[in-house]
Amino acid sequence: MGKCIFILLQLIFFYSFSQSRSFIYELKYKPGIEKNSIKRQLYSLDVSKNTSVFRDISEKASDSLISYTGLGMGTSNNIEMQICTIKIDDSPKPKVYKSIKTNFNYYAVKISEDLKWHLSDETKILNGFKAQKADLNYGGRVWTAWFTDDIPISDGPYIFYGLPGLILQIEDQKKEYCFTLVKTQKETKNFYPRKLGIVMSFDQFSEYLTKYYSDPYFEAKQRGMGQVYTSDAEGKTVAVDMRERVLGIQKNIQNNNPIEINYKRINIEQK
Repeated sequence: MGKCIFILLQLIFFYSFSQSRSFIYELKYKPGIEKNSIKRQLYSLDVSKNTSVFRDISEKASDSLISYTGLGMGTSNNIEMQICTIKIDDSPKPKVYKSIKTNFNYYAVKISEDLKWHLSDETKILNGFKAQKADLNYGGRVWTAWFTDDIPISDGPYIFYGLPGLILQIEDQKKEYCFTLVKTQKETKNFYPRKLGIVMSFDQFSEYLTKYYSDPYFEAKQRGMGQVYTSDAEGKTVAVDMRERVLGIQKNIQNNNPIEINYKRINIEQK
């Protein structure tokens, strides 16, 4: 029976990718250690053919510009807090990557942690859909999801997938991250898939983050970056205080509250 259910979920996943759809989620989250550091942001889950991409709507706009002009809208230097994933249909199960974009490279962090869902008989009405409850441990957090088989797509926000229907909402036990579906729409245009880039494991990504924390400009220096200049209030060219910039980036990293908290190496205690 378990094998039959697994095969059915795979078929649902394949079926979902034969449709061209977009699902808009609101993410309410706590990006830092401060008690009141709550933010809200809209993300788009774009499903088409054998791929789905989850990214914030500004990143989707940037990816569309890149597809037409080769130039995007820049990227956040707070790499650890980037929330973008790529799911690719593959046998016997989809490949899932956390997509990271820097000023110089794309990185695809392979998610190897198994998503072992525990389904509950509990149901409720959510956004007009009958939703069923499921629980999961991922990234050092305990998650509760609500999914609906009214939308037969075995996908959801971020890395989450594998339930017999679309995930309408998923929240961690500490209420630091909550993804909620707010809109569905048919996607008739190209949804501008992001290129995969350099594939690495999460352990390798953690090592990269440690190196990045020590020197946020190490990739630029590898490409021969020299002194950086800017203009002051009077229009004069002045040298940028790189040490001050580095300290600012390091402070942000120390305060980060990433989804995969179990992989975080740079903590506030390391100040």
